[in-house]
Amino acid sequence: MEKQFTDFGDLNADEQLLVHYMYNSGEKMTTAKAIELTGRSRSFVVKMLHHLRDLEIITWFGSSKNDRNQYYLLIDK
Repeated sequence: MEKQFTDFGDLNADEQLLVHYMYNSGEKMTTAKAIELTGRSRSFVVKMLHHLRDLEIITWFGSSKNDRNQYYLLIDK
């Protein structure tokens, strides 16, 4: 993982869990799935996903922040 994502070692345990899940399953990540995996609050998970997006580890797909179908995918590096 660290070879593909140079910032991986700097991520907290929850962020690493989400990246591992997405990498190993090939599935997209939703806010609901991230809450299920981490057991964290919605606001915490949203901040975490935005942090991963800002680090260019994941990319966001959706039409607006309130889009019920929005999701995240790993950036293919």
